[in-house]
Amino acid sequence: MITHGHKYGVKNGYTSLAEHAARRGADIILFGHTHVPIFHCFSAGERIGNTELKKPLYVFNPGSLWEGRYGTLTLQGVNVLLNCAEI
Repeated sequence: MITHGHKYGVKNGYTSLAEHAARRGADIILFGHTHVPIFHCFSAGERIGNTELKKPLYVFNPGSLWEGRYGTLTLQGVNVLLNCAEI
């Protein structure tokens, strides 16, 4: 799932966004809006709100390109590699 994040209130946390994505079967959430780098992985079996995860859910915000940060996402088979970098 890719979103800017503002419609999910991400400046107050990303739980609402994560629950929305989990209910729809997402594996990875890429979002922005906060300009703050965030990486979190919810494990299979964890609960987000009323939703129990059947598989891991990766949450990633690389930060702000205006502030010299960007992110990369690499998929290698079942492996997910997320990286924050600076210009």
